[in-house]
Amino acid sequence: MKSKRNVLLVNTLISIGLAAAIFVIIGVVFDASCNGNLQMTNYSFSKMAAGVLATGLGFGLPTVIYGNENMSLPIQTLIHMGIGCVVMIITAFLVGWIPTEKGALAIIVTIVV
Repeated sequence: MKSKRNVLLVNTLISIGLAAAIFVIIGVVFDASCNGNLQMTNYSFSKMAAGVLATGLGFGLPTVIYGNENMSLPIQTLIHMGIGCVVMIITAFLVGWIPTEKGALAIIVTIVV
């Protein structure tokens, strides 16, 4: 039987790996759309890479909730996704993925869409 620590480690590594893969794919798409001239300043790439790791952890660590058999699956899912989405939104504000300078409507549209 797998220990809780091993399950948590595997789930966290999988979520970080998925987040990193999505980050790379989106980066390639943006680079292609800029005709190979995608430029970043002020540590933008480093901030985004750290944000991807934080988002991966935000979705990976709460998977431990699925080991609790006293809660129903919908409640477990709500807790898991709730924590992950809150971490992702906070990270998005800190990293600059959400255009705060464009006003409240742009912020709401970015989060909802």
